[in-house]
Amino acid sequence: MSISERIVEKRKELNISIEDLALQTCMSIKQISAIENDDHGPFPSDSLRTQCVIKVANILKIDLNEFPELSKSNSPTTSESLAYI
Repeated sequence: MSISERIVEKRKELNISIEDLALQTCMSIKQISAIENDDHGPFPSDSLRTQCVIKVANILKIDLNEFPELSKSNSPTTSESLAYI
């Protein structure tokens, strides 16, 4: 199962609408739909999309260890990683 499929499954299991998830994540409905459909279109970069996927997965309490393709991106943000901002 892909992360996109797992997000759809978990969102429905928790009875959360796409609109509600968009509000909780501060993302657009279009972006949530794109994540669920494994569409990269509405995101300006793959890294931003990955961070949005992780944000959605965390809100839905999905164990990201099941998805090794995200594990490198799942490290906590530190002040050093934000030093360039």
